[in-house]
Amino acid sequence: MRPHTPHTLTTPGSNVLNVAWTRNSTNTPVSGYTQEVFGDGTQLVAYSAAGQPHNIPVREADVLAWFGIPKSTTNPPAATTTAQPPATTVAQPPPAGTIPKWGQCGGQGWTGSGTCVAGSTCVFSNNWYSQVCL
Repeated sequence: MRPHTPHTLTTPGSNVLNVAWTRNSTNTPVSGYTQEVFGDGTQLVAYSAAGQPHNIPVREADVLAWFGIPKSTTNPPAATTTAQPPATTVAQPPPAGTIPKWGQCGGQGWTGSGTCVAGSTCVFSNNWYSQVCL
C-alpha cells in the first residue's frame, strides 16, 4: 500500500513504527521502482513504482532476504508418498424398524430391513443403492 502523501507513515507525531525516512534508491530493485528506506532498513522498507502494472511479479530472492531466510542452493529432497488403497466402508444395515429419510433402503448386497419413515418411499438409484426419499 502506498501512502497518499510521501512519508505519511513517519510524519512527526504519527508514531507509526517510530522510524524516520532515511533515503530513496531509484531503479531498485529493478528499473522503474523506487526503494524508500526508513531507519536502518531493517524495520521498514517501502517500494513504489511508476508506470508498472498492478500484477507486480514476485521477487522470491528479495522476499526471502527480507525475512532473513537464506535461499537454498540445493533442491530439497523430493517428498515420497506411499499410495494407500482406497478405504472401503461397508454400510451397516439398520436394525429392523423405521429407516430415516435419506437412509439406504435397498440395493445389491444390502441386508438391512425395515420400512421407510412415514410418508416416504424407497427410491431406486442403481443396482447397488436405493434411498429413502419423501
